[in-house]
Amino acid sequence: MQAFHARASTDLLDLLEEALKAVPGVYATTQVRRTSDSVLAGNTFTNPAWPAPLGAARRGRHDLRPQVLALIRDEPTGSRDGG
Repeated sequence: MQAFHARASTDLLDLLEEALKAVPGVYATTQVRRTSDSVLAGNTFTNPAWPAPLGAARRGRHDLRPQVLALIRDEPTGSRDGG
């Protein structure tokens, strides 16, 4: 899993998520967003299919900044050098 931070603007998070979806190997994305404008607000994950251990059931999930998370498949052995 990789996380990408984009200053909490929902427009920028939307653009970043769309760009990540186009990256080879990315098979799931979600945004971490605050449930309200309050800095003390909890977080929500925008993709309901996002795995619970990495989202809704994750310890410390409300401490995350607004960001885009992406699950990326490992590259097959030898894929970088063509063999």
